[in-house]
Amino acid sequence: MEVFSELSVPHDFRPYFPTILAFSKMGLNHASAVVATSKIKHVKPVYLPTWEMIKKIVPQKHWKDCKMTIPSISWLHMWLPKGKAWSSGVYASDREYFDDLASAYRAELKALYDAGLRSVQVDDPNLTFFISDEFREGLQGDGIEPDVLLDLYIWAHNEAIKDVPADMHIGVHLCRGNNPHGPSYAQGSYEKIASRLFPRLNYATYFLEFDNPEVSGHFGPLRHVPKGKNVVLGVVSTKIAELEGKEALMRRVRDAAEAMAQGQGRSAEEVLQDSLAVSPQCGFASHHVSRGVETEERMWEKLVLVRDVARALWDDAI
Repeated sequence: MEVFSELSVPHDFRPYFPTILAFSKMGLNHASAVVATSKIKHVKPVYLPTWEMIKKIVPQKHWKDCKMTIPSISWLHMWLPKGKAWSSGVYASDREYFDDLASAYRAELKALYDAGLRSVQVDDPNLTFFISDEFREGLQGDGIEPDVLLDLYIWAHNEAIKDVPADMHIGVHLCRGNNPHGPSYAQGSYEKIASRLFPRLNYATYFLEFDNPEVSGHFGPLRHVPKGKNVVLGVVSTKIAELEGKEALMRRVRDAAEAMAQGQGRSAEEVLQDSLAVSPQCGFASHHVSRGVETEERMWEKLVLVRDVARALWDDAI
């Protein structure tokens, strides 16, 4: 793999890609991308040194509570035009590219598992771009059927995690861009992607942005989440400093339980107790300047709010 740090915005990327559109509006002329100049293979663990560092400062009895985040397998491919994720002659198809990349992911996850890690979160905010009409129309203009590409990415995700041991928890985080002072990159309900993503991605848990109904829509698409999968509702915003009301958040969680219950043929209380959790919508430091939550004190207050909501809803909450 080789890093090209000076690709032109928007011409060397998908020009309708939401992040590239945002870069263009900000006046950025170049952005980095990673292109496979030879066959992809796993040479050495990338995240293992970080995990080994964490193990030195966290008592072993708490290793099971630690979680690492990694980027999604589709992240690099999705930014670039069709056939541009690799140099000429390296791969014959997207599936061949993803076969090798998935093999590298599995090797990385095995190295982390063998070193004692038991929880991984895959970050893929880009999958929500398939909600965007502008993005979908851009793909169609390039002769790409959006749902066919989405199906390819679902397959690639599943290939990357297919050999994960049963006692290693794998979840995926979907958001809309943690931008406190600008528009979200993908605004609207999960409805356009829910019937494909939620039943077919082989993750145990979905970490979903739901802090602002105007951005993320209603909970109705959760009816597509099958029994046996978990949803962590990101209902506490990391984009605004204002504290949400505890009772209002509890009502929203119960609304989500009702939506999931309708699809699973169970009671909302059953779904609430065995399939739902709460969290912040994203992290507090996606941007090093102009964060939505500026002070450490307010960050802690937001986290305490998450804890208090959890304790009010679940007897076994921490």
